[in-house]
Amino acid sequence: MNQDLPPVQKSLPLTGILFVILSVATLIFAGLFLWSFGRAQDATAILNKATAQADQNATEKQKKTDSTAALAALEIPYRSYQAPVSFGSFTVNFPKSWSARVAESASSTNQVNLSVNPDFIRYKDDLPQPVAVRIRLIQQNSNLFLASFAEAIKAGSLKKSNITVSGQNAIALTGHFHDEAIAPDFVRMVAVPVRDKVIVFSCENGLYTSQFDVVLSQSKIIP
Repeated sequence: MNQDLPPVQKSLPLTGILFVILSVATLIFAGLFLWSFGRAQDATAILNKATAQADQNATEKQKKTDSTAALAALEIPYRSYQAPVSFGSFTVNFPKSWSARVAESASSTNQVNLSVNPDFIRYKDDLPQPVAVRIRLIQQNSNLFLASFAEAIKAGSLKKSNITVSGQNAIALTGHFHDEAIAPDFVRMVAVPVRDKVIVFSCENGLYTSQFDVVLSQSKIIP
């Protein structure tokens, strides 16, 4: 009498199991790659957007700064002349609407000769005509320079007084003087000693003495 035998269970081949595991791993890896790639793309997009926004903000800020500076420049009624470092770097402010002419020479006694005038700066037969304000840096001791005016001061045609310019002691001469060998016409002159040199401010037109005082008050001289 035959006994029924239990059915034989067929096991999945090892290669099939490995294939299934590899397929699942591939799908997981692909999913992780796509997720990571998407995150990277999002991060790049966010970074690009932030960079573009930062550039736009910087551009707008610069435009605003430039606009503010331009507006301020329009509101300031003065412009500046700054002497070269070799001439002491002194600074003179004068009305921006005035004409200006400057000559600079290291080999000349007048190392700086700055003329400013509300009208044209005129010459006649190559000689400078009176201007509202003239500033000269003269390579000469201030005492020697002022000695040239001693007789006029003694005679009373020039009045001498003490004054302060840019925090430094100076000498002011008031009156009328003309001597082409010494100085052009002036109604007021201020001599500021600077080491072995002297900076000379002169007003050659009595109509502009108040403006001359403003130029003096705004000048910056390094001792």
